[in-house]
Amino acid sequence: MVRDLITFSHTRRLTLTALGLLVPLLALNIANADVLDIPEPPQAVSGLPETGMTMDQVLAKYGEPANRHNTVSNPGTSQRPPINRWDYSAFSVIFERDKVIHTVSPQHPPTVSAPQ
Repeated sequence: MVRDLITFSHTRRLTLTALGLLVPLLALNIANADVLDIPEPPQAVSGLPETGMTMDQVLAKYGEPANRHNTVSNPGTSQRPPINRWDYSAFSVIFERDKVIHTVSPQHPPTVSAPQ
């Protein structure tokens, strides 16, 4: 019985010592946090093809593109529709089937802020 009391006392002392060392370390770790900076969305640039325009509408308004890239996923399926890219001198137009899904303008790239 005395031996059990000594073992219990020793175990209790080790536990308290371990907690005494770990608690300050945990407190230091909690103080570190990353900051997520989400920039404002870029302003829309006027004069570029809009989402939803058809290929015929883009041809009528902007003329023949300087380069037509090969169709990706030709002929396409419902899960992988055909994607086309047309390059004009000031922008590129991405089509899904025959509709504009995105327009990219190298003269107006989105702003990217450096981490502080």
